Amino acid sequence: MVAADIIGAVASSPDPVAAPSWEELRSRLVPTTPQERWDDGELPRAILHLYDHAALGDCELLLRLVCVQRRCLDQATTSRTVALREVLIELLPDALDHPCCDALRVLAGLEPGTAGRSRDARQRIAGDRLGTPQFPAAPRTVRRRAKAECWPWLLDRLIELETKERRARANAATLHPGSDGPGLRSPAQTGGIHDPGRWKRGSQSTPFAALDADQQRHVDAALADARRYFDAPVVGYFRHQLDSCVANDGEHGSTRTLPAVLGLLGAVERLSGVS
Repeated sequence: MVAADIIGAVASSPDPVAAPSWEELRSRLVPTTPQERWDDGELPRAILHLYDHAALGDCELLLRLVCVQRRCLDQATTSRTVALREVLIELLPDALDHPCCDALRVLAGLEPGTAGRSRDARQRIAGDRLGTPQFPAAPRTVRRRAKAECWPWLLDRLIELETKERRARANAATLHPGSDGPGLRSPAQTGGIHDPGRWKRGSQSTPFAALDADQQRHVDAALADARRYFDAPVVGYFRHQLDSCVANDGEHGSTRTLPAVLGLLGAVERLSGVS
């Protein structure tokens, strides 16, 4: 992945949620000079303190990434911090067979037996991933290789994800002018998550992805005439859709699954006669 692949490197801006430029990403996310410590930069800080909410909240540049913002329900720091943690975990999947991924999962406390351990202890365990069982890498070697190999490798993966998210946002803006695509919608556009009316609307045309065409028509009929059509199969359809939302939440994030869940809750309220 090269800088040219980043969609229109956005200029620096005082706006706390403006997407960072390529120059900012490369200069501030990872250590780039011999004088810098191995854990300098926002990306090492975030990985080494993955479950420290306050530390993640201080990663100002990472919180401005489009791939983070598109997973948020709002612009609150708390929401963006949770989204940042989701992105970093997504970049370090357990199934990926790569020594940098293995070492960073240990340093982040994602591997079994590493959560809650001190940084020094995690460095010793990471030595097994970067060396061999007979000759594990020393903590000093772990720090050197993390700076030279692991952080740049993770940054490339982050840039690749960020590129995809910026393209998706650009496409959404083209198709729907005035919208940033999934996530980042204003309260005026959505009514806000705390808008009571949003829980009650339960649109009759709300599509539930887990249902086939016949099941969708059955649900639409129930929404139109609850007294006549709201029967056991509809309850089963709702349960099936809710199970699908739970299963997909970890893969797609709350931004994509929450609208379907809100639609279900709104439909249940309307069908039960809640005012």
